[in-house]
Amino acid sequence: MMATQLNFQKTLKIALCLLPLLITNTLYAETVNEEETQPSSTTSEEPEQEGLTELSRVLDPAQRQFMGGQLSYWFKDYSGALKAWQPLAEEGHAPSQATLGWLYHQGLGVEQDYQHAVKWYRLAADQDYVVAQHNLGIMYENGWGIEQSYAEAFKWYQIGAEKAYGNSLFNLGLFYLNGLGVKKDQDTAIHLL
Repeated sequence: MMATQLNFQKTLKIALCLLPLLITNTLYAETVNEEETQPSSTTSEEPEQEGLTELSRVLDPAQRQFMGGQLSYWFKDYSGALKAWQPLAEEGHAPSQATLGWLYHQGLGVEQDYQHAVKWYRLAADQDYVVAQHNLGIMYENGWGIEQSYAEAFKWYQIGAEKAYGNSLFNLGLFYLNGLGVKKDQDTAIHLL
């Protein structure tokens, strides 16, 4: 679980780096709206505005809202993160579903509820979102919010490992080492660990 937190922290650091671009993009959008109502004195776009236009094509509104939730999470405003991610999760946005699952899993901004965590992880995992697949494996391994099943945990870790997700590779190695959900195989365990 610690490694999963580190992945979230990396993502949040990236979001913090992009924050000035998002703010600039928003300010540019407001400026464009104002300029549309006023006559233009120039016909060519300035290079920096072209970059902002490109950024707006790269980051859709859902991505910006998701990143806003990440910033809230980073600053430990879990209710703000919940407000950003909940609507996106309900619309089927896999990263939001996975992070909402994390909030319920850890009890951050909400009462800890493993069944809700499993629900959100499964929705994201079914969309092939590797972090959710790994976390669903954790839930099965520990019997949190779902009946404990090493075989199911192994399955989800294996899916993550096939995508080279480090946490899943490690957990899969431990399963081989200890014979959890699979026959003990020290050579495979060493290879994975």
